[in-house]
Amino acid sequence: MIKEKKISRRKFLKKISFSAALPALFLWLKSSHDRIAVSERKEVILPFSEIAEGITFYDSVIIHKENGELTILSSSCTHLGCKISSHKNGEFICPCHGSRFDESGNVKNGPALKPLKNIQFTFDRKKETIKFYV
Repeated sequence: MIKEKKISRRKFLKKISFSAALPALFLWLKSSHDRIAVSERKEVILPFSEIAEGITFYDSVIIHKENGELTILSSSCTHLGCKISSHKNGEFICPCHGSRFDESGNVKNGPALKPLKNIQFTFDRKKETIKFYV
């Protein structure tokens, strides 16, 4: 025979309240972290004509300009976040653990498993500038 353990109404309501509050607390913390991260981002505006053809390492991004086409990638390795500042034989090379990425940011050799983050930018035709956030 199974013995039932009686729980008071007060204890039951406390447990339910606590269980319901945890997900709400998690969501609040996550949303406040996202707002902080957005506010800490720095706006960068560069004249398009001053961006050299080829590969340029600028601050925390890699700018790849080829035949007027522009790609901006994060220079943070997706393995452990080391700053990539080397480009050899068409590959970006992480100095910490040797991950290699092609010029589109795709992983060619690990330990990184994810491609480099593609940074969105806007082009102002009037001013001929590009704007992005880092």
